[in-house]
Amino acid sequence: MVSIRLRIDSPGGSAIASDIIWREVLLTKNQKPLVASMSDVAASGGYYIAMPAHAIVAEPSTLTGSIGVVSIKFVIDGTLKKLGMNIEGISQGKYADLYSPIRPFSPEERARMAQTMQATYDAFVEKAAQGRNTTPERIDAIGQGRVWTGRQAKQIGLVDELGGLDRAVAIAKQRAKIAQDAEVDGHEITVAQFRRIYDQQMRAYRQTYGANVDERLLKQLGIDQRIVQQMIDEASAVAEAKRLGISASDAEVRERILALPAFQENGQFIGDERYRQLLRMQNPPLRPDEFEDQMRRGVIVEKLQAALTNWISVPDADVDREFRKRNEKIKLAVVAFPADKFREGATATDAEVAKRFEDNKETYRVPEKRKIRFITVDQQGLRDKVTVTGQQIERHYNDNIQQYSTPEQVRASHILLKTEGKDDAAVKKQADDLLKRAKGGEDFAALATKYSEDEISAKKGGDLDYFGHGQMQPEFDQAAFAMQPGQISDLVKTQYGYHIIKLVDKKAGTTKSLAEVRQQIEEQLKWEQAQSGAQKLSDKIAGQLTKPSDFDAVARANGLQVRESGFFTRDEPIVGIGLAPNVAARAFDLKEGEVGDAIRTPQGFVFMTVIGKQDPYIPKLDEVKAKVHDDVLKQKAVDGARQKAASLIASFKSGDFDKAAKAAGVEVKTTELIARGSPIPDIGVSPTIDAAAFALPSGGVSDPIVTDTGALLVKMLERKDVTPAELTAGRDALRTELLNDRRNKFYSAYMTKARQRMNIRINRETIAQVVA
Repeated sequence: MVSIRLRIDSPGGSAIASDIIWREVLLTKNQKPLVASMSDVAASGGYYIAMPAHAIVAEPSTLTGSIGVVSIKFVIDGTLKKLGMNIEGISQGKYADLYSPIRPFSPEERARMAQTMQATYDAFVEKAAQGRNTTPERIDAIGQGRVWTGRQAKQIGLVDELGGLDRAVAIAKQRAKIAQDAEVDGHEITVAQFRRIYDQQMRAYRQTYGANVDERLLKQLGIDQRIVQQMIDEASAVAEAKRLGISASDAEVRERILALPAFQENGQFIGDERYRQLLRMQNPPLRPDEFEDQMRRGVIVEKLQAALTNWISVPDADVDREFRKRNEKIKLAVVAFPADKFREGATATDAEVAKRFEDNKETYRVPEKRKIRFITVDQQGLRDKVTVTGQQIERHYNDNIQQYSTPEQVRASHILLKTEGKDDAAVKKQADDLLKRAKGGEDFAALATKYSEDEISAKKGGDLDYFGHGQMQPEFDQAAFAMQPGQISDLVKTQYGYHIIKLVDKKAGTTKSLAEVRQQIEEQLKWEQAQSGAQKLSDKIAGQLTKPSDFDAVARANGLQVRESGFFTRDEPIVGIGLAPNVAARAFDLKEGEVGDAIRTPQGFVFMTVIGKQDPYIPKLDEVKAKVHDDVLKQKAVDGARQKAASLIASFKSGDFDKAAKAAGVEVKTTELIARGSPIPDIGVSPTIDAAAFALPSGGVSDPIVTDTGALLVKMLERKDVTPAELTAGRDALRTELLNDRRNKFYSAYMTKARQRMNIRINRETIAQVVA
């Protein structure tokens, strides 16, 4: 294994479980390059376990962040009483039954829980700061439970890159092994251009993660796909800018280059000669005109984005409204009438079922369906036929020996005195004094805690834990690995300042034997050959399959079968394929008689043609009678709950809410201060409840609030409005968030339509294989 990609699809969970996984990720990171890849959601615990990764990649729309802590205690004494059950317990210790499910928290226990949650949150923030190489204060400012999109998280530094499955049709088909010449409205994107960017990315990864990163890792990460998609997106933006008359002058390009840190020394431009020299030192060398053209495209894209979106603003009223909506809280007394309690004994006559159907026919409309003939290229089937020889296994082992080696590691502590914005000589003198004290026998951890300006490690006595070659600054790395455990270095100068290093431990590198990894290699080679074989067979079929009448002959020629699905909707599994949303979506895009390109599925590739279309229709009652019958019973249950609530409303509004509940034989449950979107006892989350409850005056009692799950009455006990100070403090950050969100959405939608107007062509005949 060269590297690890940690795929995260989780909205969160247990703090303890998250911390256990976090530790394992941290330990694994010290052994292998580790990239966290976020799916649709990776928030709270999902973000927690991503923090140690060398790089975090999220989709633009991923929901992530939520650096916060929530604790839940279920109290079920009421339920147990209704079931005729009782729990008796014996405990010893002040907080032994803190989580007892048979009673709520006492005030003292609630305070204890708050302390525990704060400690958990502080640990979360500290670890996030360590993983993001920033300060806890910075993390706290963007934490506190806030949820960000991937694009926002990239802007504020919670993730490193935006990406996922690329939209480029050609790369999606060819996966990571083939790059293609492409053309966007006459602008050619060549394989040579792709190769240059690809090689730059490869070097960057090797510099970051070590020389053992090879191209197979990049293939697995889909980096080449992302590069091609980025090039197409950039070319599309440049083409659209040209259409709108937007360009970048030589002066603007020059200004951008002069501002790049790589071409500055002590805040000044290094000069044209050294600038050209640095370009020649690139691999492959860059001509100034090539680099300046690259900069020009970047300036043009930024100007296009600005021209298209700078008119968008967020009025104060919108910001204030959204801030209040997110942050105002209320405390409620709730009497719930769950619909399920009113369903028992309910019946539905044929007449009622018929009337329900007649009055709501559109509800039961059967959506459009499609039927396909298809050929599948099954990777698992190909894998079962693959035979791997001992010679192949041994060659792979020898060629990739670094994959099975654990490099030398050291554990060190350090004291850092930063030089940025300070007098270098004064800092060096202070560092010299500390060095003498450390070598004189003073407690190194105590000195680091008191004097080190590395905020994260200083709290741990300067401890940096284990690290391998290349993970620290070169000067630091060289000094640490040259030392023996117990030694204290002389002063080591890096770009951050002066370090005093104490080596704590050293682990020699190890290599697993061929016998230890033989089975692993065999499985890997089988899958690689199966994937390669599936891709080659898919490419072959793609060239043979041009019309529906080709299916049978092509299938026979390649030892495959043609199968037929039944009718299916967009959301249903497809017989013979299973649940495959991308296949279903393509089936609904194709016209009858068209042949689709290869579609990638977890099992392999699918080629299809649409052979039947069933238009949406309103069914006869007999077809949906069972569903209608159930809907009648559900409605009767909800009506029963509403009627019960309505029959009691007068007593609840005219007198004491708790007494009225007791007289009616119903239970009052009290919420904490809650924001919109919080669950209500026995009912759940409901925008309908939010709208009614937040509109109540203090002490007000609602009319019956009806939802799909029942009815309820609520009384406003307390309201916590947003203070002017809170609004002032949070307005700018929220305005930026809303503004970025609106501008990004508009730009994305605009460019999606713009690309539909463009001639974006993938030339299959000039496909070149640039990734093995």
